[in-house]
Amino acid sequence: SDTDRSLFAVMEAVSSIVRAVGLEFSEYAMPVFTRCLRLIEHTVIIVASTADAGVDPQSIDREFMVTSLDLLSSMAEGFEGHFDALIQNSNFVPLLMEVLKDTDNDVSQVSFGLVGDIAKCAPNQIRQHVAAIVALLCKQMYPVNHVSTSINAVWSIGEISVSLKEELKPFVS
Repeated sequence: SDTDRSLFAVMEAVSSIVRAVGLEFSEYAMPVFTRCLRLIEHTVIIVASTADAGVDPQSIDREFMVTSLDLLSSMAEGFEGHFDALIQNSNFVPLLMEVLKDTDNDVSQVSFGLVGDIAKCAPNQIRQHVAAIVALLCKQMYPVNHVSTSINAVWSIGEISVSLKEELKPFVS
């Protein structure tokens, strides 16, 4: 079930496995990827609907989203350039763009790290969104409210600068 909290331990274990075995996990990649997207999307919808209802969005549990983002980051790292094939025909990039706007520190930290991983392994998937991504990342650099989030923002900008030099030029003066 997508609401069973024991899923966290399973997802964390799968993250470690994917990092260790890389492409050997390919046969299981699509169902895991799809489930992660479903869990993230569900949380995004809940956060948006509670904000619309006047409930503090920070009161919403985002652990399913954070764990899913972390697993996707492990998949991107483990699959390297082959992660691009999973992303291509999915709602991954629009969903990631929505998640990057979340103000929760844990969500920001892991989603910013995922952006860096995507910049390394599938830069073309985020190419058209670089301006929006960099703007969101820059907002988290100063003032430093959460050190790990700021570090991931800086690291991701570095990875974008390596993979998508031309798209980053407007930000460099």
